[in-house]
Amino acid sequence: MKKLSIFAALVLSITVCLTTHLCEAKDVWVARWEEEQVDVYVMDDTLAGNVSENGRSFHLCTKNVRDDGRIDRIFWRFSKRKTDIWRYETSRMHCGPTTPVSPDNPVFTFCMNALQWPYTVGEAGCY
Repeated sequence: MKKLSIFAALVLSITVCLTTHLCEAKDVWVARWEEEQVDVYVMDDTLAGNVSENGRSFHLCTKNVRDDGRIDRIFWRFSKRKTDIWRYETSRMHCGPTTPVSPDNPVFTFCMNALQWPYTVGEAGCY
């Protein structure tokens, strides 16, 4: 009976350790923005995509770590209607129109790769 209890405890411990390790969230560094003096990290566990008959969208949160150690959390929403270009808005924007995505936006690039969604770059932006 004692051996069975030890074996059960061992199996439970291994299961908990493996599950915790496999489901661990990460902050992934995607860019250094010198003009703001921040390193930008995508909180990969916040990335969520949506596909509908009108188009695609995804949202996420980034941590912007300043050189002085302060951390700002920025919420992003990217969207694309069927015939439009990709656009985004952040929690720093004040209820204005969405902004076209620049082809060199590292947050957008990381998320599109993580979601495994294709996109093309055209004259007006990302499609």
